[in-house]
Amino acid sequence: MSPAKQAADLGQAFPEELFSRLKRFRHLALAVSGGSDSMALMLFAARLKGPVKFSVLTVDHGLRVGSRSEALQVKAWARALGFEAHVLSWRGAKPQSGLQARAREARYRVMAQWCAENNADGIVTAHTLEDQAETLLMRLARGSGLDGLSAMAEDSMVHGLRVLRPLLDVERLELRAFLKAQGQAFFDDPSNANPAFERIRFRQAAKLLKDLGLEPRALARTARRLTRARRALEQATDEFERSAIHHQAEGHAIVELASFEAAPEEIRLRLLSRLLARIGGASEAAQLSEIEALGKWIAQESGRARTLGGCRVERRARSLIVGRELGRMSVEPMKIKPGETLIWDDRFVIRLDAKGPRGLAVVPLGEAREGRRVARPRQLPDFVFKALPALVSGEGRVALVPQIGYRGAIKGKFRAEVRPVSPLSS
Repeated sequence: MSPAKQAADLGQAFPEELFSRLKRFRHLALAVSGGSDSMALMLFAARLKGPVKFSVLTVDHGLRVGSRSEALQVKAWARALGFEAHVLSWRGAKPQSGLQARAREARYRVMAQWCAENNADGIVTAHTLEDQAETLLMRLARGSGLDGLSAMAEDSMVHGLRVLRPLLDVERLELRAFLKAQGQAFFDDPSNANPAFERIRFRQAAKLLKDLGLEPRALARTARRLTRARRALEQATDEFERSAIHHQAEGHAIVELASFEAAPEEIRLRLLSRLLARIGGASEAAQLSEIEALGKWIAQESGRARTLGGCRVERRARSLIVGRELGRMSVEPMKIKPGETLIWDDRFVIRLDAKGPRGLAVVPLGEAREGRRVARPRQLPDFVFKALPALVSGEGRVALVPQIGYRGAIKGKFRAEVRPVSPLSS
């Protein structure tokens, strides 16, 4: 089949075949950088027939000259296709090391915030077959376990944001041929040729790897097969979680020790990993080796508490309490306006009533100036209590702690709703 015919077939068949999985959603954001992959994603979405609403989000990282003008061009392309489009910015100091990882993290966080504010169900990204293969190789080099080697999932949660990846079986060359056939321009990010970045080094080694039989489609096939095994283990972990874990509205979990100790080691580790990721909020994720060490500590039945992944794990006579570690949380007040919805600590979605006062901010209760005046419910562990989101006034007075029904001396009838970012159980 000629490249032109292949591109034409892709443009006709792809939106309905693979985007059909997205039709169950009401509102999704398309993550469009202006590169070839994401531009093809946007063109496919424009052809999709169905009830889902798509908005286009472009993140300007501000890392190089011209990034703003490129973002504005993407916005213009999106609007020409009939999409609502927005340019988001990564503000603040940029790191001297680990730039790509931090930029990726910032990108997801600003998009998660936009989705929370605009009632979007999640984002759609343009990760391709090559991205899948590169991810598998990078994680293999780090000695990852089954989950890491399964690479990217078609549907996952990242920093509290649902991420959908419909292009994982499509090659980048196919997408570029499609764009060429459509006469659609795109940008080539110069960082994609910089060997200082790990992913680019693997990308540049593609020819050598292909000569060894490690071509992208074979690597992606391996990732899919590993994903099958992971899904079976995840299903077993789901069932175990429902029977042995009690999730609490305040954001912590109670683990029944007898049930936990009776489960196979792999299921125990998966459950710990899941709890740490969900409860640890905006902290850096724990490594598998660290989770294994935590599992051994629990089995040894010695010591009252351990901390890992932004969480504190406390031992009780018949249970474990897993909650947020206050010392790993940001103490920077997060301003919230009347009628605004925001994501706080990657754990909670907080919405302030439109009748609420101006000048409120959200901080951990344990860091609030007058937090000691709030009475702790008897059944709530102290470290969990201190990690609750508290709405405070400009003077530092605690106005609301919604999860325990606390209301300070503040005028007006208004409410603030707090719900977990991730479902309490899978």
